[in-house]
Amino acid sequence: FLPRAVAHLFAYCCFADTGTRFNAIRRLLRDTSTYAPRQLHALQLITDIAPRLPLLAWTQLRVLGCGTVRFCPAGSAAGGGEWVWSEDLGASSLAAIGDLSIHLRRAPSNWFCCDTDYAHEEPPPLRPPFAERRLILYIHGGAFVLCNPATHRPLTANLARMLNCTVLAARYRRAPQHPFPAALDDLTDLYRTLLAHFPAERIVFAGDSAGANLAITLALRTRDLSLPAPGGLVLISPWADLSEDLSALAGSPKDLRGGPDDYIPPELARMFARAYAAA
Repeated sequence: FLPRAVAHLFAYCCFADTGTRFNAIRRLLRDTSTYAPRQLHALQLITDIAPRLPLLAWTQLRVLGCGTVRFCPAGSAAGGGEWVWSEDLGASSLAAIGDLSIHLRRAPSNWFCCDTDYAHEEPPPLRPPFAERRLILYIHGGAFVLCNPATHRPLTANLARMLNCTVLAARYRRAPQHPFPAALDDLTDLYRTLLAHFPAERIVFAGDSAGANLAITLALRTRDLSLPAPGGLVLISPWADLSEDLSALAGSPKDLRGGPDDYIPPELARMFARAYAAA
């Protein structure tokens, strides 16, 4: 497993071709999930290492974000996720808001960011010209159990850079410690908070896998609560139906890892689904 993992990581980091990098990360995830321990807490701890790796953050933002993407931690009002945005605004816009590197070193606003020394200063994403952009509320995947905003920075950084938008990568409570509806409750509270600062039509719910499931259910809940509807939904490979007979994905007995594009073994997927549903 280890030699293959190193080869996949090399291909992901060293090749610019999108298809090559996608196949490398898919194979890495597929091999990892095949040999990973079947203890959900242990798997969760592995992905929770990401926020503690400064070199990873530098790589994600400077290399994958092409040096134009910044982030800052979001505070308790935003659920503890993180803001991600692109500085590629042109000289006139940057001059109007000052040197962003100073704001990042000092850490912005207690309302959305963590540094209490700057409780009266809004973070750059809440100040013009950033505040006039479309906001993507990004809900990370991870089978309702794994990952966090830091693990998904390659995706959120590229969204911010390529779409020239602001991204709020949400943090939510995860199973098995907090089964349904804890994550949905957290996201609903976050959306209510965002509505005080952004018009609903400029907010887009986005997510991948389990995060896409949560984006769908959040949109349905906003309807049920008569909250303003978001401006759109972006669903990346959504895990929309947890009742699916996952055993059908296993194919022949020789292929216990599912189809060629699946990287989570069916029996592991069932574990994740049961943990989220507290079944």
